[in-house]
Amino acid sequence: MTTPRPPIVKWNAPDTVPEVELGTEKQFWIAVETKHGITVFEALYQNRPSVEGEDWTLIGEDGEYISSVGWVQNQAHYEFADFYVPLGLCENCKLLGWAEYEAPEFTGVTANVA
Repeated sequence: MTTPRPPIVKWNAPDTVPEVELGTEKQFWIAVETKHGITVFEALYQNRPSVEGEDWTLIGEDGEYISSVGWVQNQAHYEFADFYVPLGLCENCKLLGWAEYEAPEFTGVTANVA
């Protein structure tokens, strides 16, 4: 069995914006620092401004069109197939950077038998 190689991650500055096609979202790694330390997790960067007449314009829970450009997470919702929630980075949270998402290689699981 070969040893999996971790993906090479090139981090981008937090004040830069990823290139995401208009009317879509794209998955990225983001690094966030809180009082508990640094956490790296997946998030989406969404580029869906509210443009009347476009199929990709989002509708909020109240039925109104909404503009969504920025970092979001996709969550389950009983009424919507895709429900995006803005990533609320509070004053005690700091975005350290973002990187293209590349899933790590999975080569299988081996059990250690005593």
